[in-house]
Order: sequence, then C-alpha cells, then structure tokens
Amino acid sequence: MASQAEATRLYPTFADVTLSDANCSQRDEHSPALQDGTHRLSYRELRGAVRAIARELQARGIDNGDHVVLIGPHTATQVAAILAVGLAGGVFIPLDPTLPDDQLRALVAHARPRLTLAPALLRERLGLPTASGFLSWKEAEQSLRAGAQDPSPPEVRPTRAIRPDDVAYIMYAAGNAGQPKGAQIEHRALRTFFETYNRSAQITPEARCFSMGPCHSDACLQDVFLPLYFGATVCLSSYLPTTSSLLLHELSSQRISHFYAAGKLLTHITQDGSPLDRYDLHAMRVLQTGAEASSPIVVNRWLERLPELRFINAYGASEVTVSCIQFTKPAPGLLAGEHCPIGTPHAGTSALLLDAQGREIRAPWMVGELLLGGAQLMRGYWNAPEITRHAFVEWSGTRYYRSGDLAYRDAEGLYWFVRRNDEQVKVVDRHVSLALRELRRRQPGAGNPLSRGVDPKPLRTGARVSIGVLRDYALRHQPSRLTKGMT
Repeated sequence: MASQAEATRLYPTFADVTLSDANCSQRDEHSPALQDGTHRLSYRELRGAVRAIARELQARGIDNGDHVVLIGPHTATQVAAILAVGLAGGVFIPLDPTLPDDQLRALVAHARPRLTLAPALLRERLGLPTASGFLSWKEAEQSLRAGAQDPSPPEVRPTRAIRPDDVAYIMYAAGNAGQPKGAQIEHRALRTFFETYNRSAQITPEARCFSMGPCHSDACLQDVFLPLYFGATVCLSSYLPTTSSLLLHELSSQRISHFYAAGKLLTHITQDGSPLDRYDLHAMRVLQTGAEASSPIVVNRWLERLPELRFINAYGASEVTVSCIQFTKPAPGLLAGEHCPIGTPHAGTSALLLDAQGREIRAPWMVGELLLGGAQLMRGYWNAPEITRHAFVEWSGTRYYRSGDLAYRDAEGLYWFVRRNDEQVKVVDRHVSLALRELRRRQPGAGNPLSRGVDPKPLRTGARVSIGVLRDYALRHQPSRLTKGMT
C-alpha cells in the first residue's frame, strides 16, 4: 500500500526533480543553484526557500489545479515562487509587469486566479483582491530568506496526487491584440521538453547558464527551469544589457557555459565579431538561439573563435511547450548557406506540412503550413474554447496544432522556416496579432482594453505600412521603456 507521501505525489513534477535529494546532495554552498544581484542560493537553500513560500501559498488556500498569477521582476524570488506553486500543486501564470494597467487587469480577470503574487503597489493600481487572494512580493521575499536558512524544512504536499496530465502552467501570448490566448501546458509535456531538449543541450551539474529571459516568456523555461531541473547553476540578469560589451562581460566574468539569445539579440551583441575578441569566452560550450531567424554569418563569428562550441537553433511556440523542432550543429565546423534550418522534430513530436487546399505535402522543397503534434502539445487555450477549436486539426487520427508558419522540408529531412502565414507582426519586442475581422467588429474603447484605439485598416497583411503608423502603434501599446526616443 502506498504511503501518504506517495499517494499525494505519484508523478514527479519539474519542481520535485529540481528540489530532489539528488540535486541537493551533489552541490555545496560554493556551487549555487541560483544567483542574482541579491541572492546566492545553494540547492538546499533553494529547497528551503521554495517550501517556505509553498507553505504561505497553502495557508492562503492554494491546492491542486488552483491558478496563481505572478507579476514581478526576473529575480530569484520569482523563480522560487514559481517552483513553490508547482510544489503546492497549483498552476503558475506569469504575466508581464511592463504591460499597461488595463491590459494587465484584463489578463488577470481572464486567468481567474485563486491568488495573485505581485508588488503591493500594483495591487492598489489594478484593484486586485486582498487577504487570501493576494501575496505581496515583500512577503514572498521574507519567506525566501527565512526558508533558505532552515536546515530541515518540512515537506509540502498537495491534497491529491499530481498526475502527468495536470496543468503545470499557462503562458499568455506576448502582446496579443485580440482575445487573450493562454496556452495550458501539462506536467508531462514540460518534463518531455526538458528531457528531450537536453539530449542536445547537454546541461549537467557542472554547467553555468545565463538567463535574461523574463518569467512571462518561454525563454525562462529554457534558460532557468531546464538548467535547474538538471542540477546546473543559473545566473539571473534582472536587466537586459544595453550594449554588447556589458553582456559579453557578464558571460566572461560568470564563466557561462550555456547561453541562449534570440536571433536579433545575438546579431546585436556579435556585430562584426570584434566584440567577441575582447573577452574570454572559452568556458562557453553551447550557444542556443531561437524565436527569430539567425544568420549563419553571425553564428559563424562565434564558431570561428570557439571551434568546440555546439550550436542549437530551436523552433517552437508556447502551444508546443517552448520548442519542439531543433537543429544541432556539433563542433567543429561552420554553417553553410544564407539561412539556418530549424531542424528536425524532437522525439515524440510529429510534424507535417499542408498546402493551401489542406492536402499533405510529402515531397521535399514544397512550402506549406507547418502543423505540430505529439507529447509536447498543449491541452488547449484557457477559457477560450472557440479559439482552441480553430487552433487544432485532426489528421490521420492525430491532433495537430496549426502553427501559422510556412515552412518546407529538404531532401535530408530538415525543416526550414519561410515566413508567417497569418496576420501577425512584430512591433518592438512583442508578437502582435492584428486580428482584422475581430478588431473591425469591436469599436475602439468599447470594452476591449486589449485592442483599444487600434485602427486595423493600414495594418492589413501585405500592405505597405508607413513608419509613422508603426511608431504610433508602438507608442499606444508598448511599455514606455521600449519606446524611449520614438517621436
């Protein structure tokens, strides 16, 4: 007969594995799990901190399947709080603190949280609930500090056994201008991503990983929680370095072995390659990119200077648990051609291409919409059944997600990204769905704070769009920190 502890956690979650005895026993105080500008926590200290925050959550009624919204900076406290939600059996929902108040308020309302963890000032601004429905950032910080000093923190268990198909988190699409789309990702899908992706990333307890990706984006799962899952050290940066010199200095001084940067950021810090010559980057073992297309010219500037560097180009979306297709270039050697492939599907992921008439494309070199299925697929969008219905298609008995991306497969079986196939553009640093028919149906200011004041007419797909239109759109809908100097 199973013990009470076994009965309440038969399936090890990402939080269980991160805080396991295996991770805690093989690291000491000189090899931290997590560090930022304020905290430096070993795995034992992190386990104590997470359990302390989890007890606070349980005291406020958090249990299996309860939604917990987190709004805050990219710090050790937020990482510990997310692990604490998982430990208590809840569903973590990270939101962007730089969003306008009306958009944040709308997302919180849509998420229907049992509890919100945010700064006290934000609670007052947004009119968030108090008492059991709110935990301030200061209270979470106090629990972290107290728990980190507890040599034998008591275990935390939810009421019911966590199952593989329980939802672990909900990730909202950044900057979406229509109805909120929160992808529900199950525990099994998250662990599948971790274990499959790491076959190429090769993160071990000796690895040191650098994270700039905020917790409200998929990047955080890749450069924070995946390394912690495998017992590595994670160095958090709570700010985005504004120059290549600042960032490269961090990578050098922290002796970073694994670094992830989206395509445009990688281009920015690499420049002509000369900044790389001014810093000792020989601790780096793996360079990872994704989210945006990366130029082989840029990647080769790293490979020329670090011949043993392993390069990974990852492709995916929130709906398929971060990334599910990847191209891995083992050392040594350089990339050829003008573009970089997105690679082949993860084990357990299936991909197919459909033409404009909905027929499967089997021949190489023919472009079609990329559909994705398999073990990393989301359950669906939270509280949005109609959008969920349109996002999926059944093909030969398998459920697929329609990515909205056009791609092709070459003769060797590698997939190559071509372009988007829908009304989605990128303004500043956010993907924005223009959703023309929806925006035309809704009048500006008519109770839809996520699309207030948007004039979709000049933003139709394929139309010529002036710099002034894009500038005005950015000033209306992006945080001020991202639009400084736009006049």
